[in-house]
Amino acid sequence: MNPTPPNTLPAIAAALLIASSVFAAQPPKPIVSYDFNATDATIASTGSDSTATLTLAGGATISPQGAGVSGGPVDRALDLSSSTKMGAGPGGIATRKPLQSLTGLTSFTLTGWFKTSGDSPLAGSARLFDGGSTFFLGGYGTGNLVLGVNSKNTNSTGNRYTANGSWVFFAVSYDGTKNEKNARFYTGAPGVPAALVGGATDLPAGALGKIGVFNLGNREINGFDRSFVGYLDDMTVYGSDQGSAGVLDLAQIQQVQAQSARTAR
Repeated sequence: MNPTPPNTLPAIAAALLIASSVFAAQPPKPIVSYDFNATDATIASTGSDSTATLTLAGGATISPQGAGVSGGPVDRALDLSSSTKMGAGPGGIATRKPLQSLTGLTSFTLTGWFKTSGDSPLAGSARLFDGGSTFFLGGYGTGNLVLGVNSKNTNSTGNRYTANGSWVFFAVSYDGTKNEKNARFYTGAPGVPAALVGGATDLPAGALGKIGVFNLGNREINGFDRSFVGYLDDMTVYGSDQGSAGVLDLAQIQQVQAQSARTAR
């Protein structure tokens, strides 16, 4: 029997990921979602809140075609590669204020892709999502993520987000109706299905407070001093103000991953 050639394994894994996603429960429509495939002065949301446009500042740009996570000829990404230092500043940002559609969520799931540039992996409190003093998702130490909600936080372990210069899929879910084992971190890669990182962690923080500002790739205060250095793509927030409905399960998260990996081709 001839073994499967090693260079065909990523393609087989990608095909299995797509096939399995067909049978999974469909994810709900996101509240906000950004694919960065247009080059307008403002970044439109394709989620249910179509008014949640973002403005670029601090040197942030939209990448050339083909630089997005799918590698498709029209796929673009948010380019933050000109930021000076991972987790410090100054640097680029996509921002708006306020964002009423996220205020009061009792549960949510954040998903997206990042690719670092330069010589530093994700680290040093570099922001992926930032909701001011109400919530954030960013680097923790080197290769971990930290989720903050209402001035409380919890983090992943195991340094599972250390890839430098290649696309990394991430997802984080939070159930504010519970106080224990209510936050979960996931990671994957192109052709590698998302998986849970460690176990559920405790984050007794309740529903989201008022979202006075919403940012991607940095925070707005102190001269944009929590810079992510690299590229972001397909940044999405799912959520609900009715119980736990905003928490996506693993099958739904894998479907989100598969959809973004094959879109914009």
